[in-house]
Amino acid sequence: MTARPNIDLRSSLGPDVLDQQHRPLCVAFAVSGAHEAHRTLNGATEEHLAPEAIWWHCTTLGLTSDAGMLLLDADIALRGPGQPDLAAWPYDPTLGDATEDPPNGITPP
Repeated sequence: MTARPNIDLRSSLGPDVLDQQHRPLCVAFAVSGAHEAHRTLNGATEEHLAPEAIWWHCTTLGLTSDAGMLLLDADIALRGPGQPDLAAWPYDPTLGDATEDPPNGITPP
């Protein structure tokens, strides 16, 4: 088995890493940051993606709790519907462990 090389993505994240505040979206934020970095490294325009899309998708499947969610479950959301950009689905830090339906114009993930 060949070991994977270490990859430092910090330079791809930019200076404005988002703050989840007091919501249990640690995994959704971490996955969003990694997804943003991956896209940037592959030539996409640098932009924040909507962590709420991952949380919403997993919540509708019963895969979240007030303690958060599993990384494995975030993969389901990314491989299925994906993520719109943050401008299209702004983050609301007041929702706690709840979620909100996708904004008008966004196809539900």
